[in-house]
Amino acid sequence: ALWEGGKPHALNLQTLETRGEDSLSGLNNVLPYSAHYKRDPYTKEIFNFGISPGINAKLNLYKSDFTGKILKKASFALEGIPIVHDFVLAGQYLIFFIPPVRVNALPVLFGLSSFGDSLEWQPKLGTQFLVFDRETLSLVSRGETEPWYQWHFANGYVDASGSVIVDLVRYEDFQTNQYLKEVATCQTHTPARSTLSRIKLDPESGKVRKTELVLDRDCEFPIVPQHLTGQASRYTFLSVHRQGVDVSQEMFGAIARFDSQTQSLTIADMEEDRYPMEPIYAPHPQNPDTGWIVTVVYDGNTDKSEVWVFDSDRLDESPVCRLGLPSVVPMGFHGTWRQA
Repeated sequence: ALWEGGKPHALNLQTLETRGEDSLSGLNNVLPYSAHYKRDPYTKEIFNFGISPGINAKLNLYKSDFTGKILKKASFALEGIPIVHDFVLAGQYLIFFIPPVRVNALPVLFGLSSFGDSLEWQPKLGTQFLVFDRETLSLVSRGETEPWYQWHFANGYVDASGSVIVDLVRYEDFQTNQYLKEVATCQTHTPARSTLSRIKLDPESGKVRKTELVLDRDCEFPIVPQHLTGQASRYTFLSVHRQGVDVSQEMFGAIARFDSQTQSLTIADMEEDRYPMEPIYAPHPQNPDTGWIVTVVYDGNTDKSEVWVFDSDRLDESPVCRLGLPSVVPMGFHGTWRQA
């Protein structure tokens, strides 16, 4: 089990009992390990990072074997204390985008401000990006582009021209921070508009070649099938709002599949007052290009939670399975499918 602020926790995979913190043979108390690892589907190597705070934070990079044991580490000094939540594995590169958000640390240290209230949007800094070689963990290039914020990336890959293509959910400002504060109160009113966007960059020169809007619809939590991590993928699965709702006053009420070839969006609408967690892709054991989308749905009409399973190629049809749960499952973040 992974989180932002420290070591991962080991679980018993049969009972899900928590066994305690795991150093992965390389972490210490100042080397956190993020929740957004990337696993190469062919080599099974695992890549991840962690941010160590300080006057100037450090970006710690980790390369691990298939068991999670850390084989190689590197660190890179950042400017100030930025928010880095996710990254991209694209072919032979690890790509980090550093949005223009900085932590004003002193009020937090003296107990005068919460962490969320200490985050400052500084668009004049622009969005910086860092390109690392996945084998050596050394910096290949760095660059800067227009300001935006992102929490999550869908995927990345290297195209035939050698350019890196990165798909991400992009916010034009940092209103998402205020919206998330309001979610905890169950009364949201701040619009935090997001779109699925694509960045094309030259990994050797650190130049952005192109930015484009891919899907002009509020969305989050994009994923691709696990066996296509770091490679081109036709389909992206994500959470979206139901058609016609006020996005400033609602949480995501649907999940969707975006087809990059046809530019079409297939939607599984959960209907009024039902809220799915982000989609998880469960591949077919004989053909990973097809599979199922699994989500936990909270039904506000009945105050119950269910597991819903959809055919990944037929999201707009009824779920193939609905499993009632004995109690309400609180809304959570992130997950992965593990074959039994």
